[in-house]
Amino acid sequence: MRASGAERVRSAAVFADDDAALTTPDRRARAAGDPRARAALDPRALAAGDSRALTARDDRAAPSSFSTIDALLMPLLHRVRLGEGGLIGMATWAAALQSRDVVITTAVFALTSALLAALYLYNDISDRTIDSHNPAKVPEHRAPLLRRPRLFFAIALVMHVVVALASWQLLGAWAAAWAITLLALNPLYSGLAKRLPGVDVVIVGVMGAAVVGMGTTVSALLLVAGGMTAISHAFQTRGDTTADRAAGVHSSATAPAPVRELIWLVSCAFFAWTVYRWLGAPWAASVLIPYLLLSRAPHAERAWHLARVYFAVVWVAATLR
Repeated sequence: MRASGAERVRSAAVFADDDAALTTPDRRARAAGDPRARAALDPRALAAGDSRALTARDDRAAPSSFSTIDALLMPLLHRVRLGEGGLIGMATWAAALQSRDVVITTAVFALTSALLAALYLYNDISDRTIDSHNPAKVPEHRAPLLRRPRLFFAIALVMHVVVALASWQLLGAWAAAWAITLLALNPLYSGLAKRLPGVDVVIVGVMGAAVVGMGTTVSALLLVAGGMTAISHAFQTRGDTTADRAAGVHSSATAPAPVRELIWLVSCAFFAWTVYRWLGAPWAASVLIPYLLLSRAPHAERAWHLARVYFAVVWVAATLR
């Protein structure tokens, strides 16, 4: 779960076949000197709410305006379409098996969805300048966020507090505690941790475990979920190398190759340990699959899809144990 959103797992700096990203209309327009395309990549223009930056990607594809509801929901829906909504499914599935109660399961689904909507809303606003270096990270639905960032910061905070209170009432103190934990971790990630190679992976892993904690009280499952989320974040950083370098951000995406390899290895080793404790040695050995996909697969986006399938299988096995 990368709350700041690597929404395409592509990295021209690491994988040759990702050079296809350079053929997008945005890059061609920039190469041709289109001032509107340049504005879309200019962080100062985005931070100031420059209308050219908000519409440069494709006027035909963007509606003339987006409502406040669009702005609130689209950060979450956009990521779900890109396969980053797995934590909602993990928490809901775990709740269904543990509680055997339709009301509780429905509450977990609704509350984790609202919680992630608040998290992603906050991330999209706080990372608006950095993300402006990557056209893939500036979909048109973010226009209202860029024009009124303070308003949506406040909305994200209120949403998060409401979810925490609702969790207390509907699910109990355990779920509420995890919601409050995320209220502290999300600003920590966006404000500091994402600029510290390796630390960002750890924090995102804890955030993933916190989301799943809304649906289960089994600590071993939270460790498994944390390991999965940490590896998922490592996958997503592969698509952030160019954008983070352009923004001058020192992160796991821009770290030297040996450091990135170490981060990947440690993340997978931790996940293997959590799986070994809960499912045994054969399942732990299977963690070689995401490690090879993460570190050696030639096609980054396809590798990410395959890794999600693998994680789904492991999660079902872990929750059915």
